Amino acid sequence: MSTDPWPAASPAERIGRSRALMRACAGAVAAWFAERAGQREFAVFEAHFAVLRTVLDELLSAVEGRLDGLGPAGVPVDVHAACRDLDARVEIVRRLFGWYREKYDQRADPVLGPTIRAADAIVRSCWTAPFMIAEVPRPAGPLTWLDHRYDAAARLRTAVPGELRALAEELPIPVVVLPAVSVVEPWWLALAAHETGHHVLHELDPGLPAAARSAVAFGTAAFETAGAWPDWAEESFCDAFAVLCVGPAAVRAVAELEYGPPADLVRFPGDADRYPPPAVRLALHGELARAVGLDPPGPGAAEVAAWLDTLPPGAVAPLAVDEVRAHLDLVPAVAAALLGLRVNGCDLPELCGFRPERFAPGGEVDEWLAQLPRTDPVVLSRQSQTAARSAIAAAAARPLDPGAARNLLTLLDGSGPPGTLAGPVRRDVDPRPVVDRLFGLDLTLDLTGEAHGA
Repeated sequence: MSTDPWPAASPAERIGRSRALMRACAGAVAAWFAERAGQREFAVFEAHFAVLRTVLDELLSAVEGRLDGLGPAGVPVDVHAACRDLDARVEIVRRLFGWYREKYDQRADPVLGPTIRAADAIVRSCWTAPFMIAEVPRPAGPLTWLDHRYDAAARLRTAVPGELRALAEELPIPVVVLPAVSVVEPWWLALAAHETGHHVLHELDPGLPAAARSAVAFGTAAFETAGAWPDWAEESFCDAFAVLCVGPAAVRAVAELEYGPPADLVRFPGDADRYPPPAVRLALHGELARAVGLDPPGPGAAEVAAWLDTLPPGAVAPLAVDEVRAHLDLVPAVAAALLGLRVNGCDLPELCGFRPERFAPGGEVDEWLAQLPRTDPVVLSRQSQTAARSAIAAAAARPLDPGAARNLLTLLDGSGPPGTLAGPVRRDVDPRPVVDRLFGLDLTLDLTGEAHGA
């Protein structure tokens, strides 16, 4: 029997090192949850924390179980290889925990904290209403954080590093990413309504995504250009959801994101587009607002078509103009189809708790507009279920000076009725799919110590 010339720890010593690494990670997890327990700014995440703690503990327990199975009398070379593999999996768990911890901890950051806690209030208001009104059990709502981008997202696949995505996709914690510019211009938090709409679409009723596609397809079925609309159904649903939640603020946010030269607004749609051309999307906002009685509703299909007539020759490719005109003809039918979607007997405006008087003179939005500039503002409707949505609608209605912006964030934090981002905390979460994903990853460990999915 040959003897390797390289010095190496005994199997028992090598297993002990891996066990220490695993327990250090477990200790960091336990310490963070203990620190955050009972802190007011994290109270809305009780359901999240219950799920995340269960899954992280189970992942690390599974690693320890595999270490126990190695045995101190194993073949050294096999034990070392197995321990390196398990160390890499502990590193993945540590990084997964760190990814979530960083997002939650924005609430304790002195700069980001006021803005992200305000965003939590808006998301909670948008998230709660449909489940409560449809009388559907409410799952854990979205984890929101600020990122240095100028748009927003509600997609885990675009936000989580690739090597962590397989695990994160198994966690029942939806995510919403909002632009960090919201710290300076908090009205951008209006984007939270659209992004929350993605999660409502997929969680409120299993048949709702297909119903949205079918409704849009049926509403446009008589037109040759209808083929693309079902592919735009999800984003169009979320635009409708946002209009119903935050009113004209939804229109302003999209206009700020989309506004540009005519050739950018009026373009031929691509096969992979998730949205209609910007001019068509903005017209959809106007038609949605008009259909539910918002005043003023903003430019609809007819107004955008009239604007096309004013474009100088050569400003936009003629084929793109023709295509956009054809889609503008469909916009009123699409708006009606989206607003007519029903869950448990309630249409979309009902599900969002939409009331046009909230945006009318003397309504909730007006109350916020009057109070935000004051030195000591008092908003009597601050604890209503729609308070956070009315507040951000007011913020988007006119520029806020620094004092009014601070008032907005202060009053948003803790607005709405008591509650969390979910109903009763689930304690029966099955962590096995996440464990299976962890041990199904094909990992290598490079010389920097970073674990990567192959």
